[in-house]
Amino acid sequence: MLTPQVLALRLEAPLQSWGDSAKWSIRDTRPEPTLSGVLGLVAASRGWRLSDDGDQPVAELAKRVRFGVRADREGAPLRDYHTIGGTRSGRETPWTGLLTAEGKTKRNPSNAALHTEVSERNYLCDACFLVMLEADEATLKEIEAAMRSPIWPPFLGRKACVPTAPICPAHPHGSATVPGTLVDAISAFPWLGRSLDEQPERLRLVVDEAAGATLGLRALRHDVPESFQHRRFGHRYVREFTVSTVRPPTEAS
Repeated sequence: MLTPQVLALRLEAPLQSWGDSAKWSIRDTRPEPTLSGVLGLVAASRGWRLSDDGDQPVAELAKRVRFGVRADREGAPLRDYHTIGGTRSGRETPWTGLLTAEGKTKRNPSNAALHTEVSERNYLCDACFLVMLEADEATLKEIEAAMRSPIWPPFLGRKACVPTAPICPAHPHGSATVPGTLVDAISAFPWLGRSLDEQPERLRLVVDEAAGATLGLRALRHDVPESFQHRRFGHRYVREFTVSTVRPPTEAS
């Protein structure tokens, strides 16, 4: 029997945002990366376009992988307040506001002034996550190759969220793929922190239920991508629990 393997990815940035139910003006974020967000990162690295042709491989990939996240540094919440107004078009009118679905300029019902949309964007500040994907060897090799040499620049949830460390391999002292099942590998992987002074005793994990059905609390996630173009997602069950922190090899006594 072949030894199962997982691919370890490091998601670290000044800002990250992983929405799974955000629509319209309020854009939230989960406290850890979502499956749809990570597979979107893989899709961008592989150059898959936002179309029906690009949706099919993403949906198929979602069926082939098991997904786990470990919060090596929990992010602090940040709410960014936006106002969205019109722009000067230089065409028929000197000022064009936001448009309705009918293509008409949106105006306030009370005084017919040009409409301004208020929007809230939520982020995680200074977070660091260990993400692991369990799949067959060929799938992991394809994902690893894409993450090492992405076709489109990677970002962590939104285009402003640029990673500050290499995504792959996750640890400078380790390989990209790690032997073992998802729960065992993500629990034993060395901590990705910066200093022993910051090292917590335990780390929070969120893993697919199929990978750890007897551990932690069961929860529902609506983040399995079926179509990015049509914003259609399926659900999965996860388990959330904590594990003891493993020191990096260079810091071990």
